[in-house]
Amino acid sequence: MVHTVAEKEQAKYMEVYPTASSDGLFHIKGKKKQEFHIIEHLEVYDSNGKLVKSFGTLPTVYTLNLGDLPAGNYRLHITTNFETNTFPIILTK
Repeated sequence: MVHTVAEKEQAKYMEVYPTASSDGLFHIKGKKKQEFHIIEHLEVYDSNGKLVKSFGTLPTVYTLNLGDLPAGNYRLHITTNFETNTFPIILTK
């Protein structure tokens, strides 16, 4: 016998905003948790999949400045002590 349980959509743990920026500033915010949480790694990849920036330990509320990068499409790969998320972002100039 198979039992199924309706899954509830979980609220997103991390958010990045705005998704497009002309000044290179992107805000990262982790939802509050009871347990200690921190960004362990943050990596920025260009549209070709090349790693262009890498950061170590960061707080879960952080403003990332990518103003020194050329305009284009990027992916933020954020790893916390709870989960890993990828966010597409656009840098316009």
